[in-house]
Amino acid sequence: VIIQNLQENITEATRSSSDRPKRGRKRNYGDNTREERKKIKYQNLPYVNSRKQRIEPKPFLDYNCNGPKKCKEDIEGEQIIRIPKILCFGRLSSTKYVYCSLCKGKPNKTNNSKKKTFTQIYHLNDLLVCKKMFLNTLQTTYKRVNTSLCKKRDDCITDKRGTQGGHNKATYENEEFIINVIRKLPTYVSHYQRADWCDENF
Repeated sequence: VIIQNLQENITEATRSSSDRPKRGRKRNYGDNTREERKKIKYQNLPYVNSRKQRIEPKPFLDYNCNGPKKCKEDIEGEQIIRIPKILCFGRLSSTKYVYCSLCKGKPNKTNNSKKKTFTQIYHLNDLLVCKKMFLNTLQTTYKRVNTSLCKKRDDCITDKRGTQGGHNKATYENEEFIINVIRKLPTYVSHYQRADWCDENF
């Protein structure tokens, strides 16, 4: 009887452990981590953002430019089929490289009072287009394009956070010198120590 009761208690314990909820913090924004959400976002797939809102993928916008350049007439036909692939590169650095390859910054040579130092020239499928046509077709903003060009001039398109440290790191000789100086300092017995404590000196 005692053995049967023990077996019943063991089975109940295993059932309760298997039925209990998972440990750890629950995800606030769907089932994906932040890195997975970023990857899905740049692949142009549906995802749930940090505000718990479902973001649908960007559909290809066949923007009709009514400007004097008539950009829409130049890109008509099979050339426009290649443009939607730009929306699905998968990484932010890849989209920055695309913006830099399609948009060129030409330095201003005229003397004017404006702070603008560069003039952007936009291309789609090797054809010169206006700013509205470029931004609406790629469904991006001027700030993102301008930031990509500025980072290209500074040679920092890729994310270099966490890789720039260590320029003031102490050499091996300096570390050994500091360790020897610390060892030569006088030590005192702490009155906060326990009876069998090995690190009573400070």
